[in-house]
Amino acid sequence: SLEPENEEAMLNVYKSKVSLADWEGIAEDIGNLIGLTRAQLSLGPSCTLDPVYASLLPVSSTFMLRVAHANIVSYNNYTPVPRDDSIDSNVGKHFVANKGTSLRKKLVVGYVASDFNEGHPTGHLIRGVLDSHDRAHISVHCYGRGRDDGSEQRRRIIEACDVFENVSAIGNFEVAKTISQNGVHIFVDLMAHTCPICLSVAAYRPGAIVVNYFGYPGTIGSGSYAQYIVVDRNIVVPERVRAEISEKAV
Repeated sequence: SLEPENEEAMLNVYKSKVSLADWEGIAEDIGNLIGLTRAQLSLGPSCTLDPVYASLLPVSSTFMLRVAHANIVSYNNYTPVPRDDSIDSNVGKHFVANKGTSLRKKLVVGYVASDFNEGHPTGHLIRGVLDSHDRAHISVHCYGRGRDDGSEQRRRIIEACDVFENVSAIGNFEVAKTISQNGVHIFVDLMAHTCPICLSVAAYRPGAIVVNYFGYPGTIGSGSYAQYIVVDRNIVVPERVRAEISEKAV
């Protein structure tokens, strides 16, 4: 029988009803789920509700921030991967090559996602972002955590990168270490709470700067490793930034 005080059971009921478009009694289920989550959060930063499903509920952005924070507390103890800080200090500076040619060290921007392919909006939308980088000053890296579907879309994404690595078969720490060793300065998590394995990579802080962008319309919930979020007024109005997101908005 259904246990109305069981947070996990009620979340699964809600997920199932949404998936099946079964709206009978949904208002009561939503109210119960929100109440149970509030009770959990009142005891500390822990809850069963995940931020993706929370974003579908009639709750405030401050509530969303608390849910997001509760879902990433376990990542706060991750030890950052080893990083050569000297690679960051020379970004943008000019160097003179042996033949007297003036060179500028490129900024390396690395993206991680599970959907660099044909079957997901991320694959379609992110290619334009990759193409828009000024390649004279920026080196583009992408790290794919999902399958290679062999599609034309994936081929075009790979062609838009200076470095593309399929890292779907290795662990999160090893992915983060690879990214750090490749000299990525700005690491961009394109999935956040929509893809926990990508979020785990970000938690190891593989870049000098970690950015939340694109795939999840909200805060990661901790500024300890994701320092920035790229948003517009549809996500958060400037007057509410400090109250509703943990990152610095750009």
